[in-house]
Amino acid sequence: MRQLRTELKNETIEISTKLIQIEESNEPKRLYSQQDKLQFLQEKYPALKTLQQKLGLDFD
Repeated sequence: MRQLRTELKNETIEISTKLIQIEESNEPKRLYSQQDKLQFLQEKYPALKTLQQKLGLDFD
């Protein structure tokens, strides 16, 4: 803090911080990438993951 006051040539400067805890909302997570969409569908439909493995499909 001393260095900040010296560099700014302001002895009265003060810094305060405030932490805010953000609670998890009930809104569903937005699926932006193709990987996110695939993962969501695999969790919702486990057979999709099995089918992907049986067909040897790989997501890049």
